[in-house]
Amino acid sequence: MTNTTAFTNEGTYEQGGHGATAQPVQKSDRIKTIDMIRGLALLGILLMNIPYFSGDGIVMYDIMNGKHNTWDYRTLAVVNSFFDSTMRGLFSMLFGAGMLLFLMNKKETEDGPSVAELYYRRLLWLVFFGVINAYVLLWPGDILYTYGLLGMLLYPFRNSSPRLLVIMALAFSLFYFGKGYYNYSDFRGKRVEYVSAVNAEKAGQKLTPAQTAAKEEWLEIEKRQKPDREEIKENIAEMKGDYPGIFAWLMPFNSRSEAWWLHQW
Repeated sequence: MTNTTAFTNEGTYEQGGHGATAQPVQKSDRIKTIDMIRGLALLGILLMNIPYFSGDGIVMYDIMNGKHNTWDYRTLAVVNSFFDSTMRGLFSMLFGAGMLLFLMNKKETEDGPSVAELYYRRLLWLVFFGVINAYVLLWPGDILYTYGLLGMLLYPFRNSSPRLLVIMALAFSLFYFGKGYYNYSDFRGKRVEYVSAVNAEKAGQKLTPAQTAAKEEWLEIEKRQKPDREEIKENIAEMKGDYPGIFAWLMPFNSRSEAWWLHQW
């Protein structure tokens, strides 16, 4: 850092006689370690996404439930064990680090945009690129939209103490784990009721209305969990069509993944 310029990986801040302007950081002044880690995370995320670029989710289902001595299975096992979630977590940490680097060397000026305005402009561009990813490039796995919206919630906590941030992180984690455990318990309870109904049926007992309903509900769950081959064929046929057709086909899924997934998880 010099007297006139503060360097970060997220842009430089030039102090002049008429206020300050944000400029791209010079290549020689970038923090190379962060660039290397970000590159590693991006390549890891690419490995996670490649199976979904051209194939339906049925591809992964068939690999995991097929023979385990194939290269497909071994490759998927390596990706799931060492890259899936690990690289996403690393990239999320870098997102937070990038926010701090961006804000550390920005200063308020009388005749320029405020630091908050620069920060939120940056995130609005991220949201915009996320929308482009989903609705123009037709990538259902876009995450930039989510990063952009959630990044807006981080700004008020930029000066919070580490202790407060750790407490908040633990609280949110407990909430997330609690929600997952609740869903698991509900799912397991339905399975137990189904098994009880099946055992009663095998023993020659007449099922109660509740047992009949439990059995039908679980069979419906199993049906939804297992891939529908006809639906897969339809999906493949649609994805081999022209751009307008693919756009219309993916529109409901993209909207659901961008909005519902963000709200639920």
